[in-house]
Amino acid sequence: MNKSKCKILKVKPPNDYPPEEGCCLRGNDFSPVAVVVMLNSPREHTPPEIEQLVRVAIEKGAALAGTLQTENIGIEKIVTNIVSNPNIRYLILCGAEVAGHNSGDALKCLLENGVNEKRTIVGSKALTPYLFNVPIKSIERFQKQLTFVNRAKEVLVENQLRGLNIVLGALQAAAGDICKNCICLEGAKTKVGKMVKKLGVDLETTRISCEKTKAGLKDRIGSLSKTAEELEVAEEYECQKTIGNCKIEEGCFVNAAIDLMKLIK
Repeated sequence: MNKSKCKILKVKPPNDYPPEEGCCLRGNDFSPVAVVVMLNSPREHTPPEIEQLVRVAIEKGAALAGTLQTENIGIEKIVTNIVSNPNIRYLILCGAEVAGHNSGDALKCLLENGVNEKRTIVGSKALTPYLFNVPIKSIERFQKQLTFVNRAKEVLVENQLRGLNIVLGALQAAAGDICKNCICLEGAKTKVGKMVKKLGVDLETTRISCEKTKAGLKDRIGSLSKTAEELEVAEEYECQKTIGNCKIEEGCFVNAAIDLMKLIK
């Protein structure tokens, strides 16, 4: 058969589509893409940037776009809505992982592993990854129907790169002052080095479809690693606050810079 003459079959979804109400918008019924944005706040306090991301996905042509909070009912609604539209073939996940729920991980594991006889999502790190209210046939269809595009990890790597760049800038500034002789700077240098190394490992295990993008991230990680290694620290060091040189009354500038990484999602 001449491949150039092959046509992709598109069908009209049923009249009750989408069957499950939830935090989603309906777009082009014949689009092959659905977008899920992880939500780390109560529904009534959804950040404007998350709402904007969902709207943009619809404006750009997605069939469905919405938010995900819970690793059980939330995922059940996604499964039900997507299998009711066979035109959807790609599921894009983005946003920061849902704290306490690990809903993104649960969705990924569902697509890769399915559920066991107890209706538990196999391999999920979530606390309650149970899908009791959706038929097994729907779950199996969900797995076969979709190609999973996980943008969440890629965005996390990008955000961490930006955060580490700022932290290293702060440590370089500190190294030009009395902090150069402080034990805290030595500890911070070690911690940042480990963070950069872990980021490199995470990147290698992250599926990024564009090799050019992945290569660019790898180069930036290499540059940060070199900067961390070259951070100047005195051969002999001690706490500058203890010996009276540090005039910051409370806390530590160097440790505060490291703590910034805890805010990166």
